[in-house]
Amino acid sequence: MERTSLKVIAVYAGPRREWLDRDSIEESRKIINCWLNLLKTINYGEGMDVVFVNNEPDGYQGNEKYESYVSMLNNLKGRKIKTGGKIMIEHRPNRGFMVGAYNYAFHKYKKDYDYFWFSEDDRFNIIEGSLVNGIE
Repeated sequence: MERTSLKVIAVYAGPRREWLDRDSIEESRKIINCWLNLLKTINYGEGMDVVFVNNEPDGYQGNEKYESYVSMLNNLKGRKIKTGGKIMIEHRPNRGFMVGAYNYAFHKYKKDYDYFWFSEDDRFNIIEGSLVNGIE
């Protein structure tokens, strides 16, 4: 029986304490691009899909730059990654911050996957086979 796993990456393009002097949307775009590079070059383990759960910041709907960011995320749907899996995108109100995003994804996909791997957007895993190592 093949093991299936879902890496849940909670993303947020709103203001953050550590980015008060930066454009949070642009910083979030950079983070997504870094993840894309990692997902196409590192094989974390066979059978792994990825879902980016976008925690929607209050007051950003209708903001042209934010809408462009959302469009960029949506264009990632179905993209293949090195594990052989695919990228999925979810959007939800920013309730519960990162843990709220993890909870949302777990309850939505718990019948579809055997294992879940939760990560904040700005915490990168760069080790080949790290998912398999975590499971075994």
